[in-house]
Amino acid sequence: MKKLIYAIAMVMLFANCDDEEEIKNNIEFTLTEFNIGITSATAEVILEDIEGYSIENSGVAYATNETPTTDDMTYAAQFEDDRISVNLSDLTADTTYYARAYVNVGDNVLYSSQISFKTKALDKASPTFMTPVFEGMSATKVSVESNAVNNADYGTITEVGFVFMKDGMADVTTMVETEDFSSFSAEFDVMQGESYSVKSYAVNEFGTFYSEVTAIVADWVEEAVPTVSISEPSDITDVTVTFTGEVTDDRDQEILSTGFVYGVSEELLEPQTKGSGSEGFTTQVQNLEGGTVYYVKAYAVNMYGTYYSEIVSFTTDYTEKIKEGDVILGSQEDVDMFVSEKYTAIYGDLIIGVDEDNEGGGPPPFSRGVSDNTNERRHNYKRRTDATRVEYRRAKELGGDISGRMDPNPEPEMPVGSDISDISGLMSISEIKGELTIFNNPSLTSISGLGNLVSSEGYDQGPPGPPNRSGRMEEEMEYGMPSISIVYNEALTSLEGLEGVVNPYEVGIIGNTSLTDFTGLSGLINVDEFYIYDNSSLLNLSGLESLEYIYYLDLEYNNSLINLDGLQGLTSVSDELYIYGNTSLTSLSGLENLVYAEDVYIGNNWSLSNYSALSKLVSESELDLEIYGNLYNPSFEDLIEGDYDMYSQGNVVDETAILWQGPTIPFTKEDGADSSLEANQDRITDEVWLTRGNNGLLYNAYEEMVYRRSEYSPGYVQWANGTIEMGVENLDFTDYLVDGNAENLPGNSFVLYLANENIYIDIKFTSWTSGQNGGGFSYQRSTATPE
Repeated sequence: MKKLIYAIAMVMLFANCDDEEEIKNNIEFTLTEFNIGITSATAEVILEDIEGYSIENSGVAYATNETPTTDDMTYAAQFEDDRISVNLSDLTADTTYYARAYVNVGDNVLYSSQISFKTKALDKASPTFMTPVFEGMSATKVSVESNAVNNADYGTITEVGFVFMKDGMADVTTMVETEDFSSFSAEFDVMQGESYSVKSYAVNEFGTFYSEVTAIVADWVEEAVPTVSISEPSDITDVTVTFTGEVTDDRDQEILSTGFVYGVSEELLEPQTKGSGSEGFTTQVQNLEGGTVYYVKAYAVNMYGTYYSEIVSFTTDYTEKIKEGDVILGSQEDVDMFVSEKYTAIYGDLIIGVDEDNEGGGPPPFSRGVSDNTNERRHNYKRRTDATRVEYRRAKELGGDISGRMDPNPEPEMPVGSDISDISGLMSISEIKGELTIFNNPSLTSISGLGNLVSSEGYDQGPPGPPNRSGRMEEEMEYGMPSISIVYNEALTSLEGLEGVVNPYEVGIIGNTSLTDFTGLSGLINVDEFYIYDNSSLLNLSGLESLEYIYYLDLEYNNSLINLDGLQGLTSVSDELYIYGNTSLTSLSGLENLVYAEDVYIGNNWSLSNYSALSKLVSESELDLEIYGNLYNPSFEDLIEGDYDMYSQGNVVDETAILWQGPTIPFTKEDGADSSLEANQDRITDEVWLTRGNNGLLYNAYEEMVYRRSEYSPGYVQWANGTIEMGVENLDFTDYLVDGNAENLPGNSFVLYLANENIYIDIKFTSWTSGQNGGGFSYQRSTATPE
């Protein structure tokens, strides 16, 4: 090990001397050696022949730059017996430092000659490990052993232990209490046949260090598996049932406990432990829900694990209990109290939430009230949009700029909502004779608790049924409950739970800002009036595929809605179709089978440029059509002539855009290929190198190491479904390739936009390996247009 020597021999004048040169000429510096470590160094300064001289201050100046002075880091100390012991601490490992001794004589600071030293590297601080060894493996336990030896020069171990892992994820970290680090062990629980791995660790003053990893598969003790059976459940009532099980073969292993697990699905089984030993065991379960299907299996436990019988199902008896009149649930306490009554039907309205006065319930947004005048009610809800339409027309007549005339999604002033977060207890309700309203519940994420609800007997009010192509009404319609209103439930992510509701007269889905689609409304076939407002996360209308007939449909201010997919079954809107203020809507895809509508109003959908889905409607109906304030605004005559989109009108792209429409070339990355190698990257330009790891989507290897889900890889690019030939100005570009599973990519065409270089490229995927199976993919892409 290096040694660092400082010795200072000084010969000084007796009295104060103003002649600095004379002082310097009488001083000599020599060095004496000391230790250098990882974060510290020690040294010694020696003075010789100092009799009669006055030294006011002294020490060592040091720094990472050369020629350090007292303005840098210093260690100040007074001489004792003509020596100074110096300990320079808080240094950085593996770093070169420079040092000079100094003394103050009068106004003068005098320095020794400079020397340098380099601190040790930190990696030498790691202890020496033995890779863990598995000992004493069984079906349920495993013991591991390891050791850790201090490095001879650096670090003293203060703690040891193991990190035990399942499927590569840290599961248990265990510190071992021992004073002998050269051999330590621990025991862990395992499950038969599962894969595990372990690494040992040690801690010293420089950090925590780990050994290599060892993997095992826990033994499967086949001969220890008992045979467990279950009889058909008996003594079934609406709230109780008796289970009986038996261990028919214990494999000569002691049975520690027996019992049953049960629940309303095969995945949600709750433990109910009774009995012991290997003979028959039985228990009665109480507090069940009437008219509900349950699943149950018996189990037995021995020293090797828990073993189960087959699963059997049973249905509890159903006892009807009707609540006459309206039910208003304005708080979670209200919900819980009502659930405790175990009603099966409500002969009135069910209102869940609070009104604008912060009182429970609060009139349903589409309540029929005392009036049956549907036109009057409808126009009350349309006042805001009609006023906007007048504003548009006025601006257009005056030749003004209409693009920013008003906020496309005005925020409603909402009262404080209810505290309702869980309505799962309403599973006992199978029928509602009146209206269903779920209003202003900001903590409610699911309405699946209404999953047993089915429509009541036919609701006999409403206009005649759908017209034929000439507009003549052919039959009267029957409806279920009067209305469903799901309004301002900002955490609600799904409408699952309403599958049993068929043909409500009115439906209003408004202001549910986390709702992305209409999954759960599969029972809707005929609806008189359907209002869909202000659902800011709604992407499409999937879930409405069964819907065939609507009298009046109003779609407004759903600002993430990009198309109308989900309405493919809709054939008739016998009164008015109103599509307004959906600022991300790019096409009317979903209306391809619509053949009749009386009036169609399509306005202020600022991204809407494609109307091809209306081809049947305009060719087979005589309708009142008004289109305004969209990205593309064709006339009825334009649509009749087939001018459905901006591309058909001959729009051109940005003059600076570069369209690659040259010969196509293939690119393939094989399963398991190293994505860091150039051969497995499609280096399209200097800044875009597309590839893929062994799972996940594509990433740009030029500026990314892996696919970054939260930041939308690849960087520097955007994607759109379609081809360059369709007109890139008509395509909807996003930062991500797919929003979900990528297994359907093969066969689909995209336009890749290189944002930094303003280049558009055609890509068609030909293969894609799903799951964690190697990350292979291939595509054909266009090249630069030949000059």
